[in-house]
Amino acid sequence: MLARARHPGKNRNGMSGIKDRLYPGAVASIRLLRERGVPQLLLSGTLDRLAQRLARHLDLEHVAAARPEILGGRYTGALLEPHPHGRIKVARARAWLAQNGFTWDRVMACADHFGDRFLLAEAGQAVAVNPRPDLKRRAERERWTVVSDPDLPGMIAAEFPP
Repeated sequence: MLARARHPGKNRNGMSGIKDRLYPGAVASIRLLRERGVPQLLLSGTLDRLAQRLARHLDLEHVAAARPEILGGRYTGALLEPHPHGRIKVARARAWLAQNGFTWDRVMACADHFGDRFLLAEAGQAVAVNPRPDLKRRAERERWTVVSDPDLPGMIAAEFPP
């Protein structure tokens, strides 16, 4: 939910152009939550190398992403753990919450992809941000919050007052 999809191009920080595709409202919301001391987890199905770079750019401390197997300095094509997508993403979130002493009722999950419906269903507050049509239909049926990226910072500010 952080970035628009597009064929990546290289930029000078090596993030394959992802920095230029980040949704401004998502970035502003992450900064706002950090300023207010709210713990955040970047939970993504992307490879951890890219997720770690993105987390550094956004100043996020916690990351859970796909960890590729590397043997002899080469990627094998396998993952060290099941791919964090769908229900597996929920399991990764559950482990992080337990490690950090949090419960689902205190979680606000933000997502744009239908594969994240399981994560959204577990969260105390589910937010579909710029959702694709299938997730938007599910969000409306489940009565989850649906927002566009420009509206996200205002919603976050209201939910997490200073």
